[in-house]
Amino acid sequence: MDLAFTSCKIKFLYCKNRFMRSATWEAKATEDGNMTSALYEVYENLAKNEVRFICTGMTRTTEEECANEKMLGIYADSFIEEYKHLTQMVHGYGAKS
Repeated sequence: MDLAFTSCKIKFLYCKNRFMRSATWEAKATEDGNMTSALYEVYENLAKNEVRFICTGMTRTTEEECANEKMLGIYADSFIEEYKHLTQMVHGYGAKS
């Protein structure tokens, strides 16, 4: 159990502990894949609660490939600012994304 609370390094990525959240599908994005306040809240809660390595949820890289409704998107430059905000937010709590 103590091992979970020890730091680790994966290549150049250093994490304070070994708690990781893998990619899932939250169904909280807009229909076209944009972040929502509910989605930001999910990631903020993870970071606040000491999850130190966070993989964002299932994300489509083309507009047409939406496998599930309300799935995140990153198929256009218009998504960049949303992901920057997310990254800065979780990094503010010491998490990596």
